[in-house]
Amino acid sequence: MMRICFVVNTLGLTGGIRVVFEHSNKLQERGHDVSIVHLLKLKDGLYGSLIGRLKQIKYLILCILGWDEIKWFKLQKNIRVLHLYSLDKLKAVDAIIATANETADWVAKLDRQKGEKFYFVQDYENWTREEALVDATYKLPLKKIVVSSWLKTILKDKFNQSVCGVVINGIDFDRFYCRDKKYNKNKKILMQYHVLPKKGIKIGLEVLKQIKEKFKEVEIILFGVYPPQEKLPEGTKYYYKIRQDELIKLYHSADIFISTGLQEGFNLPPMEAMAAKCAVVVTRVGAVPDYTIENKTAIVIPPGEIRPLLSALEELITNNDKLRMIAEAGNEHVRYFTWEKASQELESLLLKNIIN
Repeated sequence: MMRICFVVNTLGLTGGIRVVFEHSNKLQERGHDVSIVHLLKLKDGLYGSLIGRLKQIKYLILCILGWDEIKWFKLQKNIRVLHLYSLDKLKAVDAIIATANETADWVAKLDRQKGEKFYFVQDYENWTREEALVDATYKLPLKKIVVSSWLKTILKDKFNQSVCGVVINGIDFDRFYCRDKKYNKNKKILMQYHVLPKKGIKIGLEVLKQIKEKFKEVEIILFGVYPPQEKLPEGTKYYYKIRQDELIKLYHSADIFISTGLQEGFNLPPMEAMAAKCAVVVTRVGAVPDYTIENKTAIVIPPGEIRPLLSALEELITNNDKLRMIAEAGNEHVRYFTWEKASQELESLLLKNIIN
């Protein structure tokens, strides 16, 4: 049994935190003692505005008062979630794992006696704060585990850093799997909305606008945790902060899922859409090359280009056989990527790299 501690800078609904929670549950199921430390610190970078600071202070006060923010994910009851001002008070563990660039700074300062120090790199986070500060974290003397081959390459080529291994995220296939998929005569296209420029949403919206002008019967559906800041294509349905079960229903109802990211550390939603038997069109970023077979299990296109995305959508809308072939092949392929397998690989890397 290992004592494993994940260090996080938020407990809010983000892709990275969801991955940490999934691993926490599975590692606990495998007999390990898992804890999650949420360090109560004001953040830099994008949160530097006065309004942002006030929101952070309000959030920290609520944490101090015992407010439980984790309502969007079911953590196992015996996983301890600790709100701490400093990691100095942390009890010794076997593995202490930074999960974002800010947390890497905090973990690196710990005494070696606190435990073997790891950095679970889920993205090249040069969009979160000053790039020089972010880059410095990848050179810290922490044992690095990444979630995509692309991140392994970035660490090697840009920072001359080796990694312990690559752990591809999993999905809860049984939850996302659509047993009675019904494809629509009037196609439904689904896309996740985001405000970060690196998500390439403006390209996605422009293409969807052109698709709607050419195929008026097509239904466009978006979901996200941010109010839309751009004008959406005519007739677009937007689902704001929906529950996980509602999101799964959206996946099940859609024929096509598109993802237009310019940079991703992993990019999990396309994998979920594949499990739900959507035909996926996705940019070649993050872990997409790790979990797709190009033009067989998904249509993979270059990031930042309108024409390839438009052509792919036009083909899927007008060619039912191609749409179903991509959807069925993608569904079959992603069955291999489970959280059980991912967490077993993470467990193996931790055990291999802990020095007694």
